[in-house]
Amino acid sequence: MSDAQTILSTREAASLLGVHESSIKRWCNEGALSCRTTAGGHRRIPVDALVRFASERRMNLPLLAFGDEAARVGRGLLRAQREGDFTDLYEVAYDALAHGDVERFTRLLTFLRRHDVSPARLFDHLVGPVMRRIGEGYVTGHLSVGEEHRMTGLVRDAILRLDAPADEGLRKQRNGRKRRVAVVGCLQGEVHELGALMVRHMLAARGWQVIYLGLDVPTEEFAGQQHRHEAQLMCISMMPPRGLPEALAAVRLLDRMYDPKRPCRLALGGPGLPEDRDLRDVAPRFLEARFFSRMEPFDRWIQAIEA
Repeated sequence: MSDAQTILSTREAASLLGVHESSIKRWCNEGALSCRTTAGGHRRIPVDALVRFASERRMNLPLLAFGDEAARVGRGLLRAQREGDFTDLYEVAYDALAHGDVERFTRLLTFLRRHDVSPARLFDHLVGPVMRRIGEGYVTGHLSVGEEHRMTGLVRDAILRLDAPADEGLRKQRNGRKRRVAVVGCLQGEVHELGALMVRHMLAARGWQVIYLGLDVPTEEFAGQQHRHEAQLMCISMMPPRGLPEALAAVRLLDRMYDPKRPCRLALGGPGLPEDRDLRDVAPRFLEARFFSRMEPFDRWIQAIEA
Protein backbone atom coordinates (compact mmCIF):
# COMPACT_ATOMS: atom_id res chain seq x y z
CA MET A 1 0.00 0.00 0.00
CA SER A 2 1.32 3.44 -0.91
CA ASP A 3 1.91 6.10 1.72
CA ALA A 4 -1.15 8.06 0.54
CA GLN A 5 -3.36 5.05 1.17
CA THR A 6 -2.42 4.94 4.88
CA ILE A 7 -3.42 8.58 5.51
CA LEU A 8 -6.74 9.66 7.02
CA SER A 9 -8.61 12.91 6.56
CA THR A 10 -9.79 14.58 9.75
CA ARG A 11 -13.32 13.42 8.96
CA GLU A 12 -12.20 9.78 8.54
CA ALA A 13 -10.19 9.93 11.76
CA ALA A 14 -13.17 11.38 13.63
CA SER A 15 -15.40 8.61 12.30
CA LEU A 16 -13.01 5.91 13.49
CA LEU A 17 -12.68 7.45 16.95
CA GLY A 18 -16.36 8.34 17.26
CA VAL A 19 -15.63 12.01 18.03
CA HIS A 20 -16.40 15.32 16.36
CA GLU A 21 -14.07 16.43 13.59
CA SER A 22 -13.26 19.59 15.56
CA SER A 23 -11.68 17.42 18.28
CA ILE A 24 -9.33 15.84 15.72
CA LYS A 25 -8.32 19.28 14.44
CA ARG A 26 -7.73 20.55 18.00
CA TRP A 27 -5.53 17.56 18.90
CA CYS A 28 -3.55 18.08 15.70
CA ASN A 29 -3.10 21.77 16.43
CA GLU A 30 -1.94 20.98 19.97
CA GLY A 31 0.60 18.47 18.65
CA ALA A 32 -1.00 15.64 20.60
CA LEU A 33 -2.00 13.80 17.41
CA SER A 34 0.66 13.50 14.74
CA CYS A 35 -0.44 14.83 11.36
CA ARG A 36 0.79 16.30 8.12
CA THR A 37 -0.52 19.39 6.39
CA THR A 38 -1.15 19.50 2.66
CA ALA A 39 -0.30 22.44 0.42
CA GLY A 40 -3.95 23.41 0.68
CA GLY A 41 -3.82 23.47 4.48
CA HIS A 42 -5.68 20.19 5.10
CA ARG A 43 -4.56 17.92 7.94
CA ARG A 44 -3.73 14.29 7.14
CA ILE A 45 -3.29 11.69 9.91
CA PRO A 46 -1.39 8.40 9.47
CA VAL A 47 -3.44 5.39 10.59
CA ASP A 48 -0.57 4.20 12.80
CA ALA A 49 -0.48 7.60 14.55
CA LEU A 50 -4.21 7.49 15.25
CA VAL A 51 -3.92 3.99 16.73
CA ARG A 52 -1.02 5.06 18.99
CA PHE A 53 -2.90 8.19 20.09
CA ALA A 54 -6.03 6.22 20.98
CA SER A 55 -4.04 3.55 22.79
CA GLU A 56 -2.06 6.05 24.87
CA ARG A 57 -5.24 7.87 25.89
CA ARG A 58 -7.17 4.62 26.48
CA MET A 59 -9.86 5.78 24.09
CA ASN A 60 -12.70 3.59 22.90
CA LEU A 61 -11.32 2.87 19.43
CA PRO A 62 -12.74 -0.42 18.06
CA LEU A 63 -9.52 -0.90 16.09
CA LEU A 64 -7.62 -1.41 19.34
CA ALA A 65 -9.46 -4.71 19.83
CA PHE A 66 -7.29 -6.09 17.01
CA GLY A 67 -4.12 -5.61 19.07
CA ASP A 68 -0.95 -5.69 16.98
CA GLU A 69 -3.08 -5.91 13.82
CA ALA A 70 -4.97 -2.67 14.56
CA ALA A 71 -3.06 -0.48 12.12
CA ARG A 72 -3.25 -3.16 9.42
CA VAL A 73 -7.01 -3.47 9.81
CA GLY A 74 -7.34 0.32 9.69
CA ARG A 75 -5.29 0.48 6.49
CA GLY A 76 -7.30 -2.40 5.09
CA LEU A 77 -10.57 -0.61 5.80
CA LEU A 78 -9.33 2.50 3.98
CA ARG A 79 -8.21 0.47 1.00
CA ALA A 80 -11.53 -1.42 0.86
CA GLN A 81 -13.58 1.79 1.08
CA ARG A 82 -11.50 3.79 -1.39
CA GLU A 83 -10.49 1.15 -3.94
CA GLY A 84 -12.57 -1.94 -3.26
CA ASP A 85 -9.35 -3.80 -2.44
CA PHE A 86 -9.74 -6.22 0.48
CA THR A 87 -6.22 -7.75 0.31
CA ASP A 88 -5.07 -6.67 3.78
CA LEU A 89 -8.38 -7.64 5.39
CA TYR A 90 -8.32 -10.98 3.54
CA GLU A 91 -4.96 -11.87 5.09
CA VAL A 92 -6.16 -10.92 8.58
CA ALA A 93 -9.34 -12.96 8.09
CA TYR A 94 -7.58 -16.08 6.83
CA ASP A 95 -5.00 -15.93 9.62
CA ALA A 96 -7.78 -15.78 12.22
CA LEU A 97 -9.44 -18.87 10.77
CA ALA A 98 -6.16 -20.75 10.41
CA HIS A 99 -5.55 -20.20 14.13
CA GLY A 100 -9.10 -21.19 15.07
CA ASP A 101 -9.91 -17.70 16.33
CA VAL A 102 -13.61 -17.27 15.52
CA GLU A 103 -13.81 -14.30 17.90
CA ARG A 104 -11.22 -12.37 15.89
CA PHE A 105 -12.85 -13.32 12.58
CA THR A 106 -16.31 -12.29 13.82
CA ARG A 107 -14.87 -9.06 15.25
CA LEU A 108 -13.44 -8.22 11.82
CA LEU A 109 -16.76 -8.83 10.03
CA THR A 110 -18.67 -6.80 12.63
CA PHE A 111 -16.14 -3.95 12.46
CA LEU A 112 -16.47 -3.72 8.67
CA ARG A 113 -20.27 -3.80 8.82
CA ARG A 114 -20.26 -0.95 11.35
CA HIS A 115 -18.11 1.07 8.95
CA ASP A 116 -20.65 0.77 6.14
CA VAL A 117 -19.23 -2.20 4.27
CA SER A 118 -22.43 -3.79 2.99
CA PRO A 119 -23.13 -7.48 3.59
CA ALA A 120 -22.98 -8.09 -0.18
CA ARG A 121 -19.50 -6.53 -0.49
CA LEU A 122 -18.35 -8.29 2.66
CA PHE A 123 -19.42 -11.69 1.33
CA ASP A 124 -18.22 -11.18 -2.26
CA HIS A 125 -14.86 -9.58 -1.51
CA LEU A 126 -13.83 -11.10 1.83
CA VAL A 127 -15.72 -14.20 2.92
CA GLY A 128 -15.99 -15.63 -0.60
CA PRO A 129 -12.26 -15.34 -1.41
CA VAL A 130 -11.35 -16.76 2.01
CA MET A 131 -13.61 -19.76 1.38
CA ARG A 132 -12.07 -20.29 -2.07
CA ARG A 133 -8.61 -20.32 -0.50
CA ILE A 134 -9.78 -22.89 2.04
CA GLY A 135 -11.23 -25.04 -0.75
CA GLU A 136 -8.07 -24.75 -2.84
CA GLY A 137 -6.00 -25.66 0.21
CA TYR A 138 -7.97 -28.89 0.56
CA VAL A 139 -7.73 -29.72 -3.17
CA THR A 140 -3.95 -29.17 -3.24
CA GLY A 141 -3.36 -31.11 -0.02
CA HIS A 142 -2.26 -28.11 2.04
CA LEU A 143 -5.31 -28.61 4.27
CA SER A 144 -6.68 -31.92 5.48
CA VAL A 145 -10.40 -32.64 5.22
CA GLY A 146 -10.62 -32.05 8.97
CA GLU A 147 -8.96 -28.64 8.68
CA GLU A 148 -11.22 -27.68 5.79
CA HIS A 149 -14.29 -28.65 7.80
CA ARG A 150 -13.01 -26.87 10.92
CA MET A 151 -12.32 -23.58 9.13
CA THR A 152 -15.60 -23.72 7.21
CA GLY A 153 -17.41 -24.30 10.50
CA LEU A 154 -15.79 -21.19 11.96
CA VAL A 155 -17.01 -19.11 9.01
CA ARG A 156 -20.51 -20.50 9.53
CA ASP A 157 -20.38 -19.62 13.24
CA ALA A 158 -19.22 -16.08 12.46
CA ILE A 159 -22.04 -15.45 9.97
CA LEU A 160 -24.56 -16.66 12.55
CA ARG A 161 -23.08 -14.27 15.13
CA LEU A 162 -23.36 -11.22 12.90
CA ASP A 163 -25.97 -8.73 13.95
CA ALA A 164 -28.60 -8.11 11.27
CA PRO A 165 -30.69 -5.15 12.38
CA ALA A 166 -32.97 -3.67 9.74
CA ASP A 167 -31.68 -0.28 8.60
CA GLU A 168 -33.53 2.52 10.41
CA GLY A 169 -34.33 4.27 7.16
CA LEU A 170 -35.77 1.10 5.67
CA ARG A 171 -37.88 0.56 8.79
CA LYS A 172 -39.31 4.06 8.44
CA GLN A 173 -40.07 3.48 4.76
CA ARG A 174 -41.98 0.32 5.67
CA ASN A 175 -43.94 1.95 8.49
CA GLY A 176 -47.52 0.77 8.13
CA ARG A 177 -46.66 -1.71 5.38
CA LYS A 178 -46.73 -5.48 5.63
CA ARG A 179 -43.29 -7.00 6.19
CA ARG A 180 -41.85 -8.81 3.17
CA VAL A 181 -41.33 -12.56 3.52
CA ALA A 182 -38.65 -14.74 1.89
CA VAL A 183 -38.15 -18.50 1.90
CA VAL A 184 -34.44 -19.38 1.88
CA GLY A 185 -32.69 -22.74 1.75
CA CYS A 186 -30.38 -25.12 -0.10
CA LEU A 187 -31.16 -27.25 -3.14
CA GLN A 188 -31.99 -30.90 -2.53
CA GLY A 189 -28.77 -32.86 -1.94
CA GLU A 190 -26.79 -29.71 -1.09
CA VAL A 191 -24.52 -30.06 1.96
CA HIS A 192 -22.91 -26.58 1.87
CA GLU A 193 -24.90 -23.98 3.74
CA LEU A 194 -22.83 -20.78 3.68
CA GLY A 195 -24.47 -19.25 0.60
CA ALA A 196 -27.94 -19.65 2.08
CA LEU A 197 -26.79 -18.23 5.43
CA MET A 198 -25.33 -15.19 3.65
CA VAL A 199 -28.62 -14.58 1.83
CA ARG A 200 -30.53 -14.97 5.09
CA HIS A 201 -28.30 -12.37 6.75
CA MET A 202 -28.59 -9.92 3.84
CA LEU A 203 -32.38 -10.10 3.72
CA ALA A 204 -32.77 -9.90 7.51
CA ALA A 205 -30.50 -6.85 7.53
CA ARG A 206 -32.95 -5.22 5.10
CA GLY A 207 -35.93 -6.01 7.33
CA TRP A 208 -37.31 -9.10 5.59
CA GLN A 209 -38.87 -11.94 7.55
CA VAL A 210 -36.85 -15.00 6.52
CA ILE A 211 -38.29 -18.52 6.61
CA TYR A 212 -35.05 -20.48 6.71
CA LEU A 213 -35.21 -24.12 5.58
CA GLY A 214 -31.52 -25.07 5.81
CA LEU A 215 -29.76 -27.86 3.94
CA ASP A 216 -31.00 -30.48 1.46
CA VAL A 217 -34.51 -29.16 0.85
CA PRO A 218 -36.76 -31.01 -1.64
CA THR A 219 -37.83 -28.63 -4.40
CA GLU A 220 -41.51 -29.26 -3.63
CA GLU A 221 -40.94 -28.01 -0.07
CA PHE A 222 -39.81 -24.60 -1.32
CA ALA A 223 -43.13 -24.27 -3.14
CA GLY A 224 -45.06 -25.58 -0.14
CA GLN A 225 -43.45 -23.13 2.27
CA GLN A 226 -43.91 -20.25 -0.16
CA HIS A 227 -47.62 -21.06 -0.39
CA ARG A 228 -47.99 -21.47 3.37
CA HIS A 229 -46.28 -18.19 4.28
CA GLU A 230 -47.33 -16.29 1.14
CA ALA A 231 -43.70 -15.34 0.63
CA GLN A 232 -42.84 -12.78 -2.02
CA LEU A 233 -39.44 -14.35 -2.65
CA MET A 234 -37.82 -17.80 -2.86
CA CYS A 235 -34.02 -18.07 -2.67
CA ILE A 236 -32.26 -21.38 -3.35
CA SER A 237 -28.53 -21.87 -2.82
CA MET A 238 -26.36 -24.49 -4.54
CA MET A 239 -22.68 -25.29 -4.95
CA PRO A 240 -20.60 -27.30 -7.45
CA PRO A 241 -20.67 -30.06 -8.55
CA ARG A 242 -24.35 -29.17 -8.87
CA GLY A 243 -24.74 -26.80 -11.75
CA LEU A 244 -26.97 -25.56 -14.54
CA PRO A 245 -28.87 -28.83 -15.29
CA GLU A 246 -29.93 -29.28 -11.65
CA ALA A 247 -30.82 -25.60 -11.34
CA LEU A 248 -32.98 -25.60 -14.47
CA ALA A 249 -34.77 -28.78 -13.36
CA ALA A 250 -35.66 -27.12 -10.04
CA VAL A 251 -36.84 -23.93 -11.79
CA ARG A 252 -39.11 -25.87 -14.16
CA LEU A 253 -40.67 -27.86 -11.31
CA LEU A 254 -41.26 -24.73 -9.23
CA ASP A 255 -42.83 -23.01 -12.24
CA ARG A 256 -45.29 -25.90 -12.62
CA MET A 257 -46.19 -25.59 -8.91
CA TYR A 258 -46.54 -21.80 -9.04
CA ASP A 259 -49.77 -20.41 -7.59
CA PRO A 260 -50.71 -17.10 -9.26
CA LYS A 261 -52.83 -16.23 -6.19
CA ARG A 262 -49.54 -16.06 -4.22
CA PRO A 263 -47.25 -14.02 -6.51
CA CYS A 264 -43.55 -14.61 -5.98
CA ARG A 265 -40.07 -14.05 -7.36
CA LEU A 266 -37.40 -16.75 -7.56
CA ALA A 267 -33.61 -16.53 -7.19
CA LEU A 268 -31.13 -19.39 -7.51
CA GLY A 269 -27.57 -18.67 -6.50
CA GLY A 270 -24.20 -20.38 -6.67
CA PRO A 271 -20.71 -19.97 -8.15
CA GLY A 272 -21.44 -22.35 -11.02
CA LEU A 273 -24.45 -20.43 -12.38
CA PRO A 274 -24.61 -17.77 -15.12
CA GLU A 275 -24.43 -14.28 -13.65
CA ASP A 276 -27.73 -12.42 -13.30
CA ARG A 277 -29.52 -14.44 -15.98
CA ASP A 278 -33.21 -13.73 -16.55
CA LEU A 279 -35.16 -17.01 -16.53
CA ARG A 280 -38.40 -15.75 -18.01
CA ASP A 281 -38.16 -18.34 -20.81
CA VAL A 282 -37.87 -21.18 -18.24
CA ALA A 283 -40.21 -19.87 -15.54
CA PRO A 284 -42.82 -17.65 -17.23
CA ARG A 285 -45.33 -17.87 -14.36
CA PHE A 286 -43.12 -16.21 -11.75
CA LEU A 287 -43.13 -12.45 -11.40
CA GLU A 288 -39.42 -12.78 -12.05
CA ALA A 289 -36.83 -15.56 -11.88
CA ARG A 290 -33.04 -15.14 -12.00
CA PHE A 291 -29.71 -16.88 -11.53
CA PHE A 292 -26.94 -15.19 -9.51
CA SER A 293 -23.31 -16.17 -8.99
CA ARG A 294 -22.41 -13.25 -6.70
CA MET A 295 -24.08 -11.37 -3.86
CA GLU A 296 -23.74 -7.78 -5.13
CA PRO A 297 -25.95 -8.25 -8.23
CA PHE A 298 -28.45 -10.09 -6.03
CA ASP A 299 -28.42 -7.19 -3.56
CA ARG A 300 -29.07 -4.66 -6.36
CA TRP A 301 -31.98 -6.83 -7.55
CA ILE A 302 -33.47 -6.87 -4.04
CA GLN A 303 -33.13 -3.09 -3.80
CA ALA A 304 -34.97 -2.74 -7.12
CA ILE A 305 -37.76 -5.00 -5.82
CA GLU A 306 -38.10 -2.86 -2.70
CA ALA A 307 -38.07 0.45 -4.59
